[in-house]
Amino acid sequence: MENEDGYRFTPRAAQVMLLAEREAQRLNHNFVGTEHLLLGIVRLGDESSAAQVLKALCIDLAQIKTETESQLGQGPDQKLIGPPPLTPRFKKVLALADRERTSHGHTYLGTEHILLGILREGDGVAARVLKKLGVDLQKVRELCPSDLTTPKTTKEPALTELFAAAEELLENPNSRLRTPPRVLAALCAVNDIEDNEAREDAFLAVLAHLRKKVKK
Repeated sequence: MENEDGYRFTPRAAQVMLLAEREAQRLNHNFVGTEHLLLGIVRLGDESSAAQVLKALCIDLAQIKTETESQLGQGPDQKLIGPPPLTPRFKKVLALADRERTSHGHTYLGTEHILLGILREGDGVAARVLKKLGVDLQKVRELCPSDLTTPKTTKEPALTELFAAAEELLENPNSRLRTPPRVLAALCAVNDIEDNEAREDAFLAVLAHLRKKVKK
């Protein structure tokens, strides 16, 4: 998913962006800052790579929420027209997160890159909360999914096989009564992708391909 600034987010990172805005609105804040970005990661829950890293550091997501909100407080009751603007620090975190993405040759900006961006920026509320809880950049780098240290692959042969099998199913209604072995093999191959977000991207690519075929 690509936003207006040209960042290509993974589905979960895009969710975090949306949740950050909702957290700002929930707290009656007329801006979206790094603190809301961190709350967005927390609100998304355990599924993201960022949350997995934090849990590996024995950091409770609820603890992050409590600590962050204690530093923020509730804003005055007000009616905002349109989405609250992003702070310059928030934008800097995204820029740093995108540098993390490009430096490792990744196509999409994920939640793990956002977490690294928060820590690299270092001065925002989110970074201060994480540091207070004992989270630092080096620890996160060490615990991030292994695909952060090498270019990400999406197992194109497996996807190609799955696309071909899917087309066969679409063209032959009778074959939908059973699942061909080649489909199962392809699905298993895609499912072997270890990184959660990379695997999700692969399945989303399959769905997008199927939608195009159905429209034809």
